[in-house]
Amino acid sequence: MHLHAGNIPIFSKQYDLVSIPRLILIDKEGNFVDSKMPYPYDKGFEKLLRETLGLPEKK
Repeated sequence: MHLHAGNIPIFSKQYDLVSIPRLILIDKEGNFVDSKMPYPYDKGFEKLLRETLGLPEKK
């Protein structure tokens, strides 16, 4: 989802948005899993995604 929050300070404050762009991981029920999701090229990205989706670790 691509969201433009613009100048909505309450949104930025509620979700601790201090920089843009920001990746936020949301589960199937719409709950925030991680509001400071690493970028896909970062080391912890795949591990966090696999844990959230219930997938086994990549070997």
